[in-house]
Amino acid sequence: MKNTINHYLRESEQIKITELVREHAEKALAIETNEGKNLHPNLQTALKVVKYILTKLHKIEGYHKPNSKDELDQQKKLKDSIFRKRKLQEILKDGYYPTCSDIGIVFRGLMVALGIPTAYVEAFHEDYLLGTSFRGHVLAKVNAGSKWYYIDPENNARRVLNSKKELYPLIVFKEGLDSWDIEIRSYNDMHKLKAENIKSLLTDYKSILQQIYSEKIKLVDKLLQDR
Repeated sequence: MKNTINHYLRESEQIKITELVREHAEKALAIETNEGKNLHPNLQTALKVVKYILTKLHKIEGYHKPNSKDELDQQKKLKDSIFRKRKLQEILKDGYYPTCSDIGIVFRGLMVALGIPTAYVEAFHEDYLLGTSFRGHVLAKVNAGSKWYYIDPENNARRVLNSKKELYPLIVFKEGLDSWDIEIRSYNDMHKLKAENIKSLLTDYKSILQQIYSEKIKLVDKLLQDR
């Protein structure tokens, strides 16, 4: 556990703890939030960092919510032009694109700057594993005492999650220091890695399904017994 904690305090190719990063981290720590008051201090800090990113950090020039197909195409071009290409320093200087990969880099960088062990987590949606659509997501994994918790900054309903089962329909692919550390620099990299690891991904997916549905079956059995 100690080695894992030390590992996830490390800088990486995309994430260097510069003076600019420290400035943003201190601003995030000063954010007030009523969310997670009873949680471990590291998780409270994580929720502050999430709130700071989503409410205070400036977005990249040219970004806006699209209101037409043409605007949607323009935003896709902007997103694709920077997808997994920038380092944390660049994202903070130029603004983040509100997508999970940028948010994931900023989140881990600010958390590490605050001395909290944090992993960058790549997950694939079940639809992507089953070949019905291309859907992935970036989360984080944060150390809080003797346990690690998943943090999903974009999950407004529940940002702190206890286990892989609670991430469903997302299936964890890999944890690392940043996107480049897990060898994803493009959409093609994602497709390649999914293909190379599909057997283990599907095995994990099956295990999660078994856990979820065995619990549901037990609940149904209990309800039937009570009738």
